[in-house]
Amino acid sequence: MKLLIDLGNTRLKWASWDGADLGLGGAIVHGASTPMDFAALWKDINNVDSAWIASVASPALDHDLAQAIRARFGLSPRCVRSQAQACGVRNAYAQPERLGVDRFLSLIAARAQALEPAVIVSCGTALTLDALAADGTHGGGLIAPSPALMQAALRGNTARLGEPGAARVVELADNTADAVESGSWLAAVALVERFVARARVGTAPALILTGGGAQRLAEFLALPHRIDAELVLRGLPLANTREHLDKMIVAFQKAGARVVLAGMSLPPNYGEPYVQGFEKIFRDLAREHKLTLIPFLLSDIITKDLRYLQRDGIHPTAEGSEMIAGTVLRAVKPLLAAR
Repeated sequence: MKLLIDLGNTRLKWASWDGADLGLGGAIVHGASTPMDFAALWKDINNVDSAWIASVASPALDHDLAQAIRARFGLSPRCVRSQAQACGVRNAYAQPERLGVDRFLSLIAARAQALEPAVIVSCGTALTLDALAADGTHGGGLIAPSPALMQAALRGNTARLGEPGAARVVELADNTADAVESGSWLAAVALVERFVARARVGTAPALILTGGGAQRLAEFLALPHRIDAELVLRGLPLANTREHLDKMIVAFQKAGARVVLAGMSLPPNYGEPYVQGFEKIFRDLAREHKLTLIPFLLSDIITKDLRYLQRDGIHPTAEGSEMIAGTVLRAVKPLLAAR
């Protein structure tokens, strides 16, 4: 089992991943007044063989988290970083690593879910907005204070605003509490609507909301939208699979080997968006590295009667294995002849 961790500036989210679905997980708030007790987070979790982290928090908190994982599971976690290109997404930043990894993974997850233009809005400590074209091009984005951060800035820099309390969002407030609450949330709504209108990634981009404040933000949006609270965690496994394969290919090519990439798929119960994203990894890598691609390694043995599969419906029979060897040989022979 993999442990997936999304470490933000004020919240940590985590989930288990069995190669198909996000499983047991949770979220906790952290900060200067609420120090993180990592030791208690996963005390009831066992059988973790790797841990993957997407963090935009401080290096000190990253270090504490890594130490806690080593102490609990006896393994070193892998920290994911934003790249120039991955999983069909092309980063707009001239310095790709400067794009927050949470934003990068959200783009990857959105791309895997549907090959359509999209705007991804994350409402957490900050309000981030990113545009994604149907071909995977990241059009860029914006970063603004979230409504919560706007309110904190007002209270920290004005003398007579008063203590925070119950407040409503209204068009015209007749008291200070409502005025602060309404001004901050409606400012966020106005920015989202303007960004969607000017994103230039295609007509009617899908609007995807994520982050701890997504549900609240959605209450005031007139635009069609959907909420995916686990968007960063969904992108994390895809990014890691792609990165590992890429490093293997580069290592083989540096050693002088000619690489044939055998594509794979997943059972339909994994969900069509995830399956499409997984299959696309192989196509993208083959194109980028100019490789011979076997689109699907098991294509010759997947028949209606499943005669070439064992009773588990997954592993090939002896005859099926011979057919797979034939599939590979057809791809390799032209490379051998060209030597």
